[in-house]
Amino acid sequence: AEAMLKRKLDDTKVHASCLLFIDEIDILCAKREGKAHTHARLVSILLTFMDGVGQRDRKCLVVGATNRPDAIDPAIRRGGRLEREVDMPVPNERQRVEIMRALLGQYRVSVEADVEDVAKIMRGYVGADVEAVVRSAVAEEMEKERGGKGHSEGTVVISSEALRRAVRKYVPSTLRSRTFEMRHTSAEELGGMGEKLSEMRKALLWPYTKEKEYTRFKLKQTTGILLLGPPGVGKTAVVRALAAESGLPLLLLRPSDIMSPYLGETEASLRSAFKTARASSPSILFFDEIDTLCGGRERGSDVSARILSTLLNEMDGINSGGSVIVIGATNRPDVLDDALVRPGRLEKHIHFTLPSQSERRDIFAVRLNGIDVDEDVVHSLDELARITPGFSGAMIAQACQQGAMGAVRRGKDRIGVDDLRTAVLHLSSRRDTSKEN
Repeated sequence: AEAMLKRKLDDTKVHASCLLFIDEIDILCAKREGKAHTHARLVSILLTFMDGVGQRDRKCLVVGATNRPDAIDPAIRRGGRLEREVDMPVPNERQRVEIMRALLGQYRVSVEADVEDVAKIMRGYVGADVEAVVRSAVAEEMEKERGGKGHSEGTVVISSEALRRAVRKYVPSTLRSRTFEMRHTSAEELGGMGEKLSEMRKALLWPYTKEKEYTRFKLKQTTGILLLGPPGVGKTAVVRALAAESGLPLLLLRPSDIMSPYLGETEASLRSAFKTARASSPSILFFDEIDTLCGGRERGSDVSARILSTLLNEMDGINSGGSVIVIGATNRPDVLDDALVRPGRLEKHIHFTLPSQSERRDIFAVRLNGIDVDEDVVHSLDELARITPGFSGAMIAQACQQGAMGAVRRGKDRIGVDDLRTAVLHLSSRRDTSKEN
């Protein structure tokens, strides 16, 4: 590797002037701490070469490219080396429109699509992603024409729907992360959540759906939202549903996605998450069980204090110039640091409670919709709601699953009301035993 690098660098010496482009320079020049001696020597070879560039008569411009600037050895970024940094952000909506039009113009097709409208649902798409979408849409429509009734070449029509289908099939590069939620939940799939959906729409979506009114009355967008309530009451489900409804990318982070036993890695993961959310803005950054991540500083260690400080700094940076909505969910609000829930951060608090009897009926109805059930089940929804006090939406969903398994065990092709009663009794008994322990 060292000999090959030296040969490549020596090749530049035969030119009076040249441009040396190093793609993915973070791999070649990663931070040397803890790395093997071979890696450190590679970095040293490149540093020596760059230090000599300015001392020769010939002109050589060194350009590096990376999507991980924090991973690069700091020595390569100081004055006299890679001293000028140019940020190339994800294209905005106007730029996506221009890119799409230019790409469509390269094909012999008739464009009848509303490109501006399609570009709105392509948040987080870089140029290569837009190209892949256009190529997929054109290929699909051309294939349809070949299978048609002899249309001549050049009559392929690209509609808005063709582009939207290609968008739905494609995951943009900025969203290719295990933490980005690609699963969609519709509001219709949530029973008993009408009031919470309405409250969340006002806080989360109105700044976008009522942009003119917000501008006219100089209304401020909510900077952050805190969802409070016991497990299983639908906090995450509501956020998923509204993300799908609005088309906003949802970055869902659980403690296991962020927490690391190694010094500094948790803070680095946090910074990376915010960077990804900013690149895909407007977007939603959702911290589940945020109390695990950042409890009060007076209760924690130095590590907890550093994690909280990183989170607060990143939130303040977003509030000063980004379209990222930060949402936290917790069932232990008492352990959260006061600085996190003050105005300007997680300032909007929405309380989720266990569903009422009427809401439990709605949840049963939604969960059993589209499933083969006996007629007596339809007439027993009020009873099922009455015998499930203290059940969360998640527990009701579990009862429906166990009821279905009961029908399978009995060899039936429909769920009976007794299957559901048995499931409810079993879950109630298990919950009571858990409380006693």
